Amino acid sequence: MTHAEDETTADMAGRLLGWAVLLLPAGRREWGRAMQAELARIEPRPARWRFALGCVRVSLTQPRKLGAFTYPLLVPGVIAGAVIWTGKVAYAPLRGGLIALVVTLVAMSWLARRPWPFGPVDQDRIARLVRAGGYALVGTAALLIINGFSSTTANLEEKAQVGVPILACVLTIYMVAFVTMTARGSAARVQALAIGGGCGIAAAVVYLLPVLVRPPLPVSNGWAIAAVAAAACAATLIGRGRADQRLVAALSAVTVAALLIFVSVDGLLQFFPRWVPDTSPANVPAADRLANNRAGAEDPYFAVLLLGCLLAAALSIVILVTRRPRPEPAGSPATGHSNTS
Repeated sequence: MTHAEDETTADMAGRLLGWAVLLLPAGRREWGRAMQAELARIEPRPARWRFALGCVRVSLTQPRKLGAFTYPLLVPGVIAGAVIWTGKVAYAPLRGGLIALVVTLVAMSWLARRPWPFGPVDQDRIARLVRAGGYALVGTAALLIINGFSSTTANLEEKAQVGVPILACVLTIYMVAFVTMTARGSAARVQALAIGGGCGIAAAVVYLLPVLVRPPLPVSNGWAIAAVAAAACAATLIGRGRADQRLVAALSAVTVAALLIFVSVDGLLQFFPRWVPDTSPANVPAADRLANNRAGAEDPYFAVLLLGCLLAAALSIVILVTRRPRPEPAGSPATGHSNTS
């Protein structure tokens, strides 16, 4: 390779690094310029390329940049998946309602990225984890609802006119709760989010462990409601600080516990017949017995989902009423310090 070709290759590595620096958040630009200065002292061509590619990798793994690249591709993919998945639904209004449910949740996720009405997610890792976990739970619940409604042929008109709209509102309320509690400026502090999320998960696990060990599922939702209430009590007792933060922790715990219990139970009922309790009358034909048992077992847990929805709405109201500006995190442009986390 000629000297001119070496210079051209070196310049290409420099341009690649310059592009990587442009992708960095404002608080990391100083680090990027330092990397450019370091590249200028690297002579061998392979070493220059390794260094530049490493910087590109760091730039692309920034959470903000990953969201900026993946979100525009994810949205049409999710909607297309809903259209394909509901293709076996013969009743057009029901299929349209299920697709509208997905579009509603996608639109809610888009609004959550805007400065108004909720605001983007807080920079703290706990807040990001809670929002991501909430999205995962709401998305899984939507998938289970779509799968359950797509595989049934009974009461299609009622499901299209009543069931799907109600469940769309319920899941949207859950999503609003996860968005409001994790947004910048939210009244919910990191400690309240951690305590609420932890207690909610613990309560759901405590409820599910005996069920997993000894199927089938209980025919009543009494123990599930008790687990949800225990999550709220535990979060209140563990929580510290002002009363409003203990209230946020308790409502967060209820929101997480109710949704997680519903998702887990509905998944077991749909995909593992062993956990479906036999509650059908003796005159139900054997061919229809499993579907009838499943439908009867799901109803009590839809009540748990609705209970959690009501308290999730209360959580959103509490947070929105007490919303106030939060201090800028270290590494933001306002502080002028680099954030290496």
